[in-house]
Amino acid sequence: MAVFLALTSLLTAFGPIFGGEFLRASAGQFGTLFGHPILSFHALFILTAFGCLLATHLVQRVREPEEQPVENVWREMRTMRTFNPMLSMLSVGELLLTPRGLVALARKSLRSVRQQVKAIEEVGEELATSGKALLGRPAKNKDVGIKGDERP
Repeated sequence: MAVFLALTSLLTAFGPIFGGEFLRASAGQFGTLFGHPILSFHALFILTAFGCLLATHLVQRVREPEEQPVENVWREMRTMRTFNPMLSMLSVGELLLTPRGLVALARKSLRSVRQQVKAIEEVGEELATSGKALLGRPAKNKDVGIKGDERP
């Protein structure tokens, strides 16, 4: 299985390069089928599908020394958090429906609110300081005023 993963990862990495080179080297149109043109993109997709079928056929021939029956592998995958989305759902349910989970959620929410309030305070303080400094400066042109503000 490791050999298969290494080979498929390598082909996955080089696939876009090979596909681009195939499209550049091939003719734009290979012919017609039922009145529709067969373009190089169509040929590329057909070659990709053929490659996938070939890879699945080759995988069936590979045997690992530590091979386990499918039932054992499935049992292991079911208990792994990364392969089981239901464990994540159970975690969310535990977080929302148990007293311990609700307390943990409340603490996390309170911490998040405090961080946001602190950030808003810092922004507000910066705006107030900058505004005060800006309003404290004298205007450059005293003849220009606000409409309705008549200056002598």
